[in-house]
Amino acid sequence: MQEGEITRVGGSETIDFSARVISATNKDVVKMIHEHKFREDLYYRLFQFPVPLPPLRERGQDLLLLSNYFFREYTKSHPEFKGKKLSTEARRAIANHTWPGNIRELKSAIERAILLSDSAEVSAADLMITDLTNISPWSERMTLAQAAETKFTHQYNEPTPADTRSVTASSPSSMEDDEEISLEDEDGGIRSLEELKQRAVERAYRLCDQNVDRAAVELGIGRATMYRLLRKFDMMD
Repeated sequence: MQEGEITRVGGSETIDFSARVISATNKDVVKMIHEHKFREDLYYRLFQFPVPLPPLRERGQDLLLLSNYFFREYTKSHPEFKGKKLSTEARRAIANHTWPGNIRELKSAIERAILLSDSAEVSAADLMITDLTNISPWSERMTLAQAAETKFTHQYNEPTPADTRSVTASSPSSMEDDEEISLEDEDGGIRSLEELKQRAVERAYRLCDQNVDRAAVELGIGRATMYRLLRKFDMMD
């Protein structure tokens, strides 16, 4: 690799070559070098321009973008499922799952959910995913997934009295936070829509520990829109 020359096994002729080597691994190569399981000189020969690829669970809004892509592609090739869509609970379940199987697990979960769903909206239970890192037996998957759907439904869709005049947001980051976003201002008048929007963005951003992607999912808006609103309301450091 260093000299750009090779000699065939059993041969004596030196052959010049020019090649680009692209390698990938999910192993801790530095640790393997310390354990004498990987040649250090080869490591430095290959380690010229590293491209780290984070796992799917660290890709933020990419999760929903990829989910929507797989959903569209499957329904496009299977027109009998045209009209189906991911429910809010399903989108939240996707955003909160750890995805140990990365992109293959996500694609399979989306396609399976479309097949299992009995209604126009794909539910969290249809996804048959849990927050467990280990693969669970198939017989347990539906029970665990239904429990996950119940958790998401109760967690994010708590009923409010019909005569209430305030909007309360819930978040997994702070379930004990009982602050309300009141529709009334201090003088008893009605707050402007712009002020309510600012308060909702501020609350979601705070309750999601300043995680822009999670806050965007909770508010049902895109990542770019969330960033624009944060800058508009001067909430970013």
